[in-house]
Amino acid sequence: MEVPVLGMIVLPLAALCLLLPARWMLCLVFFLAPFKASSVLNFSLGGAPSGLQAGYFAALVFLLKVALDAVLLGRLRYSREVVSIYSMMGLFVAYAALTALLLPGLFAGTIDVYPITTGLREDDLRPLGYGPGNFTQTIYLAVNVLLAAALANSIVLSRDFLFASRAYIATTIFIIVMGLYQLGAHYLGFWYPYDVINNNPGYRQNFAQQVLDVKRFSSVFTEPSAAAHWLSGFIPFALVAYLRGVYGNWLMWVALVAMACLLVATSTTGYAVALLLLAYLGYRIFVGLAQATPRVSRRALRLSVVCMLAVAAVGFVAWASGILDLISAVMDKVVVTKMASESAARRLGGDSHAIAVFVDSYGLGTGWGSNRASSQFLRVLSTVGLAGLVILVSFFFGLLRRQRNRPSSIVGREVPDALLAAHGWAVMGMFLAALIAAGDPNALGFWIGLAIYTALLTERSEAARADAGLMEARA
Repeated sequence: MEVPVLGMIVLPLAALCLLLPARWMLCLVFFLAPFKASSVLNFSLGGAPSGLQAGYFAALVFLLKVALDAVLLGRLRYSREVVSIYSMMGLFVAYAALTALLLPGLFAGTIDVYPITTGLREDDLRPLGYGPGNFTQTIYLAVNVLLAAALANSIVLSRDFLFASRAYIATTIFIIVMGLYQLGAHYLGFWYPYDVINNNPGYRQNFAQQVLDVKRFSSVFTEPSAAAHWLSGFIPFALVAYLRGVYGNWLMWVALVAMACLLVATSTTGYAVALLLLAYLGYRIFVGLAQATPRVSRRALRLSVVCMLAVAAVGFVAWASGILDLISAVMDKVVVTKMASESAARRLGGDSHAIAVFVDSYGLGTGWGSNRASSQFLRVLSTVGLAGLVILVSFFFGLLRRQRNRPSSIVGREVPDALLAAHGWAVMGMFLAALIAAGDPNALGFWIGLAIYTALLTERSEAARADAGLMEARA
């Protein structure tokens, strides 16, 4: 067992946060969530080198703090609304665990699957059977759901909605700064702490990926696609939060830099999600300008002008420096010819096989953690089947139903409602990326975003109930 450099920093910091108010532990969870490539404790598991992710270590310490606070207070403080929201996800965890326990044995040897520890090549197929993925992925799922519920509960009880949103922004700014420094280190020969950040022996470290001669943006993540997944949520969040007046002009500039980083990540999935969301957002902006406040209208106009000037400036610099042909070639390789690439063939093959697994298992699936696919939708369908998918869809429909539950009074609701809309867009961006091909259901960024969003939904539901009770009392 070995404690790497990052562990020597994070372990005492987490111990200190245990003694501080919960909001500081929340900050640590947010800050370490992107560090999937990093480990705070390296060890051997069954002879294979493994590492405890920095983000999951912080998550476990946060859950420990919640338990310790409950013991010290003699009771567990919780919001009934948060419990109600996550009850359906709790049911999904229980069902997923049941499928992991029963289905690999039921269909053992009759269906070929892609184990989670392999790739999506045809020679990676293995006969179905019980494997470590059934156990580890169930544990991951349980921790993720418990963490999201605990974070949402903590934010609701402390009323730290704006603080949590700022922590999310600060984490993304750190991601951007580290990614830009990484690019500078690559092209200019700076030192970059790969031995500190990319030290998890349990994960493939794909930070050196390039397209032609262009270094892909990956920052502190394991690979560029993971960075693009995070940015796919942050960019629409930042634009909505800026347009709704929650933050000043600085957030607009952060969003524009994040867009540039997404471009350099050269993730086709990230491009598709960003374009889809930005197109819809643009439609909502310009169609609604007639009913919008003067402040929103001014911000929408300013954003449009700045975006056009930025595109023109980048195009001129690219033309003047002679790299326009390189940019065109990269875009052609990433967007136009991507579907003919070996990577796309593997992803499509994995998704097609997931559908075949669903059919061959009579719609039951092969058990949580038994099979992987490029699309998270098909991964869920092939592992927990139709029943599991119905439970999961019911959870998200429940969120949409709660979002329609508005307080009758709009006085003082500008910031909470704007934050809810912005974080809803963040969850939507990461969710769409996962549906297409973002790959990892254990991306802590998604679960953190979901926690903030559900905390804000809880605040709105509580305000709506309070308004309804006041109106009833007056009647």
